[in-house]
Amino acid sequence: MDENRVVADVAMISDSLIGMDIICPVRLRYTVVLDHDIEEELIVKAWNRTKRIYPVIDTVIEADHGSVRMYLDKNVRNKYPNDHFYLVRPTSGSNNPVKSKVPVAPGSDTVGGRTICVSYYGNTIVMNVYHAVVDGSGGKIIFSSFIYSYLALYTGHEDDEPIVELTEGRETKEYYQGANMDYIFSQEYTPAPIFTLPANCRGFHDKDMIPEKDGSIYSGNIDVSYKDFMSFCKENGASPSSMMCAVMAKAAYALNPEEQNDIVFHLTVSGRKLLGLENSIANVIGLVIGYTSRDDIYNKTIGEVAKKIRSDTNTQRTRDYFLSFRRLLYTYKHELMYKQSTITYLGSFDIGDNNSHIMNFSFETYNHSTLYMTQLNDRFIITLEYGKATEKYLNALDKIFSELGIKAEISLPVHRIVNDSSVAVL
Repeated sequence: MDENRVVADVAMISDSLIGMDIICPVRLRYTVVLDHDIEEELIVKAWNRTKRIYPVIDTVIEADHGSVRMYLDKNVRNKYPNDHFYLVRPTSGSNNPVKSKVPVAPGSDTVGGRTICVSYYGNTIVMNVYHAVVDGSGGKIIFSSFIYSYLALYTGHEDDEPIVELTEGRETKEYYQGANMDYIFSQEYTPAPIFTLPANCRGFHDKDMIPEKDGSIYSGNIDVSYKDFMSFCKENGASPSSMMCAVMAKAAYALNPEEQNDIVFHLTVSGRKLLGLENSIANVIGLVIGYTSRDDIYNKTIGEVAKKIRSDTNTQRTRDYFLSFRRLLYTYKHELMYKQSTITYLGSFDIGDNNSHIMNFSFETYNHSTLYMTQLNDRFIITLEYGKATEKYLNALDKIFSELGIKAEISLPVHRIVNDSSVAVL
């Protein structure tokens, strides 16, 4: 590898998600539906502007001893256990928006092997990224700058005080630093007590939370009134993510009345504020753990359950905890002794004055036990990826929100998520 081409040292291969990115049929996928058909000239200009804001978009991945793909072989990984992978300047190909009915795969020849790419068709724009390169929030930061740039060209209006990043010409270190092993172990910290689950807490999954035999996975959306939901959270001293844990727990026990085990949730959190990396788009993801029991769901209010989950998870949302937990994982490795579902709250998708031109937003990956939640204008968009159980959980959510007096509507019926395509599909 030519070191002069290196833009960023991402992570040690053995401690990253790069292997999954290479083989996974659906990467991190951000989609917006606009109020008009996409104009080709404008989307190209907007993407070029975004590449100047975040030059890592126009890089490819390489590793110390060759192609990253060869490290899928366990023997190669064992031979080079300390190898890293890097974002490097490409020697060929280009990364332009691709007109395609099916989202184009990052890393494919169609986009010059780049790990962050864009496709569009009709009134829809999709950005696909490798999870090892950015996390969910980091990708949203890039996507926000991109959609802002496109709509600024379309409307002819630039905000007086933009809320998205538009600075060009920055050094890589100003916007790209992940919470990889080298970074974690370089930080000073005070060891924090690690949160643990109750004795014999094993969690549970619905038996239908599995993909189809051919690997296909399902997704569906329910839109929830932002005003109603936030009011309910405030009344009960809960955060949106802790409240969704409680709501999902109520749905799970209602659909599995014989289940006696506690239910466990992983809540993904961004380490940006904790680590002082607010401007970084890299993978700075962490997790906190919450749980509740069947008895609590049946004998307490949803608000009480959510407040307890928030209390438990708040103890895990400090800088020292983040570093302590990651050092623990890096040192001892781990194998989960429980089954868990994941709640990912991406916050608001807001680009400023032109946000009204965005009719819909979705975030999808390749999971069968995960819920994603994003605010768009006056609603929360909740996306369920619960395998073959997606439809019944979506209906259960609709019923629970109605009982709570929270306006909700199934906005995208359950469907199979289309795999990324290595070529344009027209």
